[in-house]
Amino acid sequence: MLDHVTTNHQKTISFGSYPQRLVTEEALIRRLNGMAGVLPTETRPEKWTSYHFYYNNRPFDFCWYIDLTDGDKRYRGVYFSEWRPNITDLLEDDYEECSETYEPAQQANGYKRKTVYWFLFEPIEWRVLYQGEDLALLLSCRSLDAREFFHATDQDDIEVAVHVPVDPNDYSYSDLRFFLTEIFYRDAFSERERERIVETEIINDEQSTFPSDRKDCAKGRHNPYVCQNTVDKLFVLSVQEVTDPLFGFDPDPRNSDSMRRMIPTDYAQALGAGKVKVECEAKGFGGWWLRSPDKDCPVDARYVMPDGSADWDDGLVTLNNLGVVPALWIKRR
Repeated sequence: MLDHVTTNHQKTISFGSYPQRLVTEEALIRRLNGMAGVLPTETRPEKWTSYHFYYNNRPFDFCWYIDLTDGDKRYRGVYFSEWRPNITDLLEDDYEECSETYEPAQQANGYKRKTVYWFLFEPIEWRVLYQGEDLALLLSCRSLDAREFFHATDQDDIEVAVHVPVDPNDYSYSDLRFFLTEIFYRDAFSERERERIVETEIINDEQSTFPSDRKDCAKGRHNPYVCQNTVDKLFVLSVQEVTDPLFGFDPDPRNSDSMRRMIPTDYAQALGAGKVKVECEAKGFGGWWLRSPDKDCPVDARYVMPDGSADWDDGLVTLNNLGVVPALWIKRR
């Protein structure tokens, strides 16, 4: 695929749509609330669909969504009866104590329980990382959602979920991959748009889990937790890709790279994507998942820090306050 290359990493294109901006117009909110009807409960979802977010290693019904059309615009309503814990395998007995110590990201972002929030479906802006004669590699310009890498770390819970003994940071079996290839792919693109997305072999070998040209990593490039390659239409970047100057990134993962900084959308923040609030260079930006496993621990996966650095930053796979930044290959014509 990497032939006939031209690079212009400032170029962006619009493709697909996804809920992003929070609706603030009171009259529109009242109209959408009326269209949505009765609010959901655990036993009666009404017109709403549960996200089935994980809590205590199991999917629960405490956060729902509904998609409505008003005129020529599409909206998504979000309602949650409880805040989403920042960790999917948080035990029920530890929830209250942990919530006091680690404020749920939804709460920190200013979203209240038992309140309906509406988000406008807007065109997704993509940065062109690589452009060939027939294909282009695109990366979302913002974090569009908030998901865990995988919802469990206990091996028994993992085997119940995927029916095979795999490491929690195995991308091929991850919740993150399922979300991208099944849920996001369905919600973000029309049938005509899906025809332009190219199914691609996603490389998950050892090399992909190391920076693209770090000379100090030339020896002993070993990662025991790499998984098999996958064939997907949507994916998140690897450590190698996010440090590749061919794609416009700083090759040194230790550097704070503006190309790697991502602001979570209003919708992503409503679902729990964290962002930096203190006055600093990274204010307003949030961390986002990579698909690469940590090389030292099976329950950790790599991510980009809010400041745009990516030097061995790893997070517990059950964290769900990191953003999702999709990537895809698209036919240019």
